Amino acid sequence: MAAPASPAPLRVARLALGTNYSVALLSDGTVMAWGLAQFSSITLDGKAGHPTPVRVPGIDHVAQVGVGEDFACVLGEDRRVTCWGRDWDQWTRGRHSTAAVVHGEHVAELGVAGRHGCALGPGGSVDCWGSTLSGGSAGSATFQRIAVAGDRVCGIKADQTVWCWGLKLGREWEYWPREGYEPYASDLPMRARGLAGVRSLAGSTSHLCAIVEGGEVQCLGFGEHGQLGNGKYGAPYAEIVATKAIGLTDAEELAVGSSFTCARTRDGKVWCWGANGAGQLGLGDAKQRTTPTPVPGLADVVQLAAGDDYACAVRASGEVLCWGGNAYGQLGTGDHLARSVPVPVKGLPPDFREVGG
Repeated sequence: MAAPASPAPLRVARLALGTNYSVALLSDGTVMAWGLAQFSSITLDGKAGHPTPVRVPGIDHVAQVGVGEDFACVLGEDRRVTCWGRDWDQWTRGRHSTAAVVHGEHVAELGVAGRHGCALGPGGSVDCWGSTLSGGSAGSATFQRIAVAGDRVCGIKADQTVWCWGLKLGREWEYWPREGYEPYASDLPMRARGLAGVRSLAGSTSHLCAIVEGGEVQCLGFGEHGQLGNGKYGAPYAEIVATKAIGLTDAEELAVGSSFTCARTRDGKVWCWGANGAGQLGLGDAKQRTTPTPVPGLADVVQLAAGDDYACAVRASGEVLCWGGNAYGQLGTGDHLARSVPVPVKGLPPDFREVGG
């Protein structure tokens, strides 16, 4: 009689990064977190922060993770969304020391960023909660995929065009005689100019980037730090029509931070560009880059994620490496020192400790 097969080793399946903290979805459907949430406990143990990963109790059977500003959400295998942490009017007012189901209607995809979250329904409808998104909603529009990008939400329609609502790309404020200065915002989805044949999206409040058919990366929005990747920079530089990131033709995944962008290519390499004051480009210095630049030492990456001023990558071996800002322990290194090159996160599977350690 054949011996029973050994269970697959526990490993990190997906990452989600926020402003000051990181969340990892493990292959067994549980979640670990590290860093600091200033107004809540993302680890649900009453502690604001941990400099290395700890297990989040009571959160299991998870299919997708997302993080916002001092709160986190998960999409369960039962297709319901559960959130906890600081409440920016997401589900009920206040702070939550326990997780609460906020959406229970067969959610297909979860999107979380800033002070709000969104759920993509099975028919392509989008339901959002939280802050005002600078006004606006999806209305009756339907989408195949969604991306919450700072103070806006964008979706990919069936024809592979991109439509966004909330804060307009490349615009900040306009003057209204009666109300004074108000954010440039769209109440209903508006088409992102110049984007067609889009496969995937990622964005921040400053900019939005897309992978189009063939693997080319195109970006629009603000580019003062070179985060559009087209060789241009300087305030108040912005593009309201998508422009090509120079030199990338085989991108598979995008990760967008506050004012920087990273891409994973088909060969497992990582390229980054834009702001670099905290070393978030992983290039060993603090100089900004205006075109995609390869991150040394990363050649077998299977997943990429970006936070406000830092980024992380999951290697084929299951190892997780992070780099950039670390003032709140968000790199998971056990200290608060920024890193300008990728370094391993301590305490992830198989070497992890339970909450309270």
